[in-house]
Amino acid sequence: MKKDECEGAIRHLCGEWRRQPEQRDKQDSQLHFSDFLTWTRREYPRYLNFRSAVSAEYDAELWFDEEFGQTWKR
Repeated sequence: MKKDECEGAIRHLCGEWRRQPEQRDKQDSQLHFSDFLTWTRREYPRYLNFRSAVSAEYDAELWFDEEFGQTWKR
């Protein structure tokens, strides 16, 4: 898949993942990319398969941070 297609999918999946029972009661600041990555690898691994100057996981983490207002951690 192309990077821009995966970006849209990953950003959408952030919302899907956020609605999972184990994530619902957490504040955005309590969400962890590692948990999201594990879920995405299990459920939607094709969206982590794109070319990147750094790595697909790095880009996915950036998009996750932007979606949940966690870019201050970078």
